[in-house]
Amino acid sequence: MDQSTISITINGKTHQLRLDDPEGIKSLPWEDRKQLIKVLEVIHQAEHVKKPDSQAVTPIRPDIKPDKPVANKKTATASSQDIDVLMSQLIIEDRKNQTPIPDRSVAIKWMLAIILVIIVLSLLF
Repeated sequence: MDQSTISITINGKTHQLRLDDPEGIKSLPWEDRKQLIKVLEVIHQAEHVKKPDSQAVTPIRPDIKPDKPVANKKTATASSQDIDVLMSQLIIEDRKNQTPIPDRSVAIKWMLAIILVIIVLSLLF
């Protein structure tokens, strides 16, 4: 897929971003990045507003805009530290649920046991 460059102006500074260039996104100053994230959250929330049933309510004229943006309290108050703590907790929980990879000595023991069983069965029959 061809990724085009996105030009964003934040506080009078224009930034050129590409989705396939994480270094360009990381090069944004933190304050500009926070404002960009807030704008994207507002856009995301506007996309998830429930649409009324066409039978129950008459359609609204598209030129009318709501007075206040709809905000989700959880996403509006989540800070980067909260997200980092949540991610670290999820990583720790995931590691607890994983089975450990057997080391080399365990693999050798199983191979020797299988070989021994094959030898014993070949001697009996």
